[in-house]
Parts: sequence; structure tokens; C-alpha cells
Amino acid sequence: MWSAQAVNNIGNQFTFIALQFLVYNLTESTVAMGILAICQTISMITLGPYIGALVDRYDRKKIMVRSNIAQAIWLFAIPLTRFLPNRVIWIFMLAFLMGATNRFFFPSRASSIPKLVSKDDLLAANSLSMATYQISAFVGPVTAGFLIARIGYDFAFIIDMIGFLISAFFIQKIMIDLKPEKQGSNVTGNGDQPSSAQGGVKADLKEAYVFLKGYLAMVFVIILFAFAMFGLGSSMILMIPFLDQIRNPISAEEAFGVMNSLAAITGLTIAIILGRKNKLSLPLTLMSFASVLAGIMMIGFSTASNVYILAFYWMFFGMLEVMAMIPFQTLAQETIPDILRGKVFALFNLVITSAQIIGMAAGGFLADSIGIRTTFLFSGLVVTTASIIGLGILVVKHFEKDVQTRRTSYIESQAEFEPI
Repeated sequence: MWSAQAVNNIGNQFTFIALQFLVYNLTESTVAMGILAICQTISMITLGPYIGALVDRYDRKKIMVRSNIAQAIWLFAIPLTRFLPNRVIWIFMLAFLMGATNRFFFPSRASSIPKLVSKDDLLAANSLSMATYQISAFVGPVTAGFLIARIGYDFAFIIDMIGFLISAFFIQKIMIDLKPEKQGSNVTGNGDQPSSAQGGVKADLKEAYVFLKGYLAMVFVIILFAFAMFGLGSSMILMIPFLDQIRNPISAEEAFGVMNSLAAITGLTIAIILGRKNKLSLPLTLMSFASVLAGIMMIGFSTASNVYILAFYWMFFGMLEVMAMIPFQTLAQETIPDILRGKVFALFNLVITSAQIIGMAAGGFLADSIGIRTTFLFSGLVVTTASIIGLGILVVKHFEKDVQTRRTSYIESQAEFEPI
């Protein structure tokens, strides 16, 4: 699983940069950048809940392998769009297909990790996963920016295509059973038995809703992430055109690659620190604090007069992402039963993706009317204000105490598991 992720992540960094610059060079429009981002993420709204239900019903290894192979096919098709009229429209369609296919992978992988390691190693495993992502984010963008500027975009898509095929090969070699546990074999966070053994996808989704209805601390986390992703969405699509507006001694492609590599260094550092801990005593507070800092960084973007100042603020994004994602994944794996885990992860993706799409759309259109700097300022103020309010709710509602109680009671209810 780790090898598949490592290969896959590096290739994804190539596509991430190449696709954005390709669309921007074809259109020179911030609105087109927003449409691209929406095409990549809109599938989460239409398919997300059903994907989670399927992940909790079928072999997760097969889902991941088939997702990787489909992604390779879509990537192979992108260079071929140069021979078609209205090329950008075809790119938008392929971006949608890639986004839809990729939605099957994350909940499958996140739900499978507790089957690969013991419960005491979940934090370390998630930290390793995030550290691997940060290493790829360090190597990938700067290499991609350098090569794309000299060789072209098609090279990046081919590299990522090969990476997906290698990833599928590695996942296929996993010998541990990654099928979800049978319906009714686990308890929910409220102590109730799942009841939809034969109820179908709609009944599965109802179980996840009932579970979260009684788990307000997890609902709090999902809403917190939604506000953060709103600001991140608007920031991401505006970063490339913003690089064309400020003083920059190198090409925009190279500058964007270097900035992402700097963010990866800070993220890797935090991942290593968290990976050395046995457990996090205040995970919700850590996530809330990261969200506050993210809002402040977005406000900082609006003040940047050159690429050096912009890179200083951007590099903290990698650190903040790790501070939020590792606690969330570990907490979800520790307190959510296996039979509900895929659905909850998919619901999480649904909510934050919807928020990200709204942020992308707002960012693209606001930038055309009020300017990029003002849009950065607006997004940062929204995220910062919401996060500070969230910290207050966290204290008043005693969510940290609820999380610790659930973590202890759920772990004690499980039989001791040692990985093969």
C-alpha cells in the first residue's frame, strides 16, 4: 500500500501542475481555472455517498486496482485532445472522469489501513502516509515545473499514467484480505448494531447518517474542514494567475513547483513529529488551530508583493494540512466501525469537496470583478473567523472529552489484532 502511494503521488504532482498550466495557457482565464477545478471535484457531490456505501460492501483492493487502471486510461487520452476541436472542452470532460474515478480510491485506502496495522500503530501509519505524500510533494512539483517548462505538458501526463499502472500492480500484490467486515459484525459509535444487512445502498447511507447524528464531535470536524477548504479552493485556482502579476525572477511553472516543494518540507517535518507520538491527546484542538493559521496565511497572500513573500506564506500550507489530516484520519479509524468507515470517509469528502467547489467558483468570479488580492483577503477572513468560532464551540461542548471516551470504549470493544 505504501509503495503504491509513493509512486502514485509523485505522478499526481506532475499532472496537478501540468493540467492547470495547460488550461491557463489555452484560455488565459481565471474563470476557466475555476471550471477545471469544479470538473475535477463535482463528481464528489453526485457520486460521493454512493461510493462510500460501495466501499463498505465490496472488496476494497479490487476497487483501488480498478480505480488506478481507469485513471491511467484518462491520462493517456489527455495528450490526444490536441487533435480535437475545442480542446479545452475535452480536457474538462477528462478532468471530470479523473475526479470521479479517484473518488473511489481515498475511502478504500483510508478504510483499509486498520486491517494492515495494529490499533497502536494507526497514528504512525497515517503519519507515514502523510510523510510519503509530503516527500512526493517536495520532489514532484519542482521536478515537474522544471521539466514541463522545457519538455511540455504531455510528458507529465505520461509519467502519471505509468505511476497509476505501477500503483495498481503493487496493490494487487497485497495478500491481506481488505474486504469490509460483514454487516452487523461491529458496533457503531452509539453501541447500536447496523441493521441493513439486506437493505441496499440507501439503508447503508441512513446508517452513516444515524451514526453521525450521535457523534457531534465528528460533525464538528467535518464542518471545520468545510470552511478551510472553501478558502483553500479559492486560493488554489488563483495562485497561478497571481504569479503572473507579481515580481518573479523565474517562470511561473518553476515558481509554483518550488513553492509546493517548500510546503512539502514543512509538512514532512510535522508528519515526522506526529509519527513519533503514541497518540494525540487533543486532536480536535490541533485541527482547529491549524484551520485558524490557514486563514491567516490566506490573508498573507493578499499582501505579497513578490514571489519570495508569497512562497513564505505558501510553505506553511503543507504544515497545516498535515496538522489537520493526520489527526482526522487516525481519529476516524479509531472511533468509526469498519462497516461504516467507508461511508463516513466518503461523506467527509462530499462535504469538503462541496465547500471547495463553492470556494473555487467564488474565487474565480470574484477575482475577475474585485481582483485577486481582495479575493485572497475575503477568503482568509472567512476561514479565520469560522475557525475562531469553532474553537469556542469546541470548548463549550466538551467535544475533546467525548472523543476520548469514544476512542477508549471502541478500542476496548475490539479483539486484539496483530497484523500478518
